[in-house]
Amino acid sequence: MTVPVLSDHEIKVFKKGSQIIRAGEMPAAAYLIKDGVVEVYKKVPGSGVHHKIANLGAGELIGEMALMAHKYHTLDVEAVTDAEVYVISREYLDNMLTKSPPLMKLVVETLLDRIYAYDRVLAERAD
Repeated sequence: MTVPVLSDHEIKVFKKGSQIIRAGEMPAAAYLIKDGVVEVYKKVPGSGVHHKIANLGAGELIGEMALMAHKYHTLDVEAVTDAEVYVISREYLDNMLTKSPPLMKLVVETLLDRIYAYDRVLAERAD
């Protein structure tokens, strides 16, 4: 996947095994992976077990849903290799969304609402 160059954004490096995102925390930023691989997973409370959701690499976003929805992270993300990421601030994403056509803003908000609703249904069924 091609990684857009975001020369005006801070770059952060996470060492292999570093926790990048913790479920239950409010997001400070989202990240665009510039280089490396991260694992997205869901912990099973009280068991020490986690279910792998995906491995993501260069050109992929992490943390964007919680940041845009102003909600807590629902998944954990850990660096599988050393990972270099662009830091995407809430202000930057909000500004991009504000500049988007109204229909695009509605589409994004609708998608987020539906994904979070589906996530709640899955969580209720798991209990």
